[in-house]
Amino acid sequence: MAQQQQANDLESQINNLTQSIERVSGEIQNTRNKLEQRKVNLEEMNNQYNELKAQRDKLTDQRKELWREDAQLDTKLINAREQWKSNERALASSMDKKTNNGLNAVKRIVEQYRIKGVLGPLYELVDCTDPNKWTAVEVTAGQSLFHVVVDTDDTATKVLDVLNREQSGRVTFMPLNRLRTKTLEYPESNDKVIPMMNVLKFDKAYTKAIEQVFGRSVICVDLNVAATLAKSHDLDGITLDGDRVDRKGALTGGYLDVRRRRLEAATNLKKWRKEYQDLDNRAKDVKNEITLLSLNTPRSTDYSYTEPNAAH
Repeated sequence: MAQQQQANDLESQINNLTQSIERVSGEIQNTRNKLEQRKVNLEEMNNQYNELKAQRDKLTDQRKELWREDAQLDTKLINAREQWKSNERALASSMDKKTNNGLNAVKRIVEQYRIKGVLGPLYELVDCTDPNKWTAVEVTAGQSLFHVVVDTDDTATKVLDVLNREQSGRVTFMPLNRLRTKTLEYPESNDKVIPMMNVLKFDKAYTKAIEQVFGRSVICVDLNVAATLAKSHDLDGITLDGDRVDRKGALTGGYLDVRRRRLEAATNLKKWRKEYQDLDNRAKDVKNEITLLSLNTPRSTDYSYTEPNAAH
């Protein structure tokens, strides 16, 4: 009996140990599985970490570039505005006070009363890209450079009523619906003559106003050619120096102070004003891009995670 009891006890112990071994084996396998999964998770987290870090570094570099551009744009904007206003002052000083006051008043009146159809002073509507021709063009235009082009005489009347009521200055208007131009016969362009209309750039909508002022003028190599042309074609001939022979035979010329050229000031005014506007628009875009990048750049707290070491 004692031997049987001892055998039973041993059998029971063996069963218990077998169960323990199976349980521990299961735990070991479970732990191994967890370790394998942890390795996979760590690898995924490591990849995600590297991707986020690369994304942040890229966006940070882009933002730094935009900061540099923003600083450069601020400097360029200051210079462009100074150039714009300097040429604006130069142009204003080249006209009499009443005309200057009148042009400023027209601009204000158009905005204040929301009057449509005011196209602007002639110098705003025409360009000459060849500086060698500026003197000839300017002498031909004279005070007409400051005439204000409008669509109709009704529009001119609306502005004039306010000008007179406010006594804000004097302006000459050019209503397109009232302008009449003739078809002219020009000599063929060559190295001695060129119709002034050929050296000007303007919107076709302003053709009548441009022809009214420049249509009868031809740039000539010298006064002799100008005089011959005036007789043969009933046109006004003008040299690059600004000496002029009109179709009636009158000769006009003399010294011109090139430092006070209106067309040069007007051309540079438009150039620098556009430059300023373009730079200003770009500066606004850059600031918006910086804001968006700041919002989209991952912060360090988005992945405040110690970069894992390789699993042993």
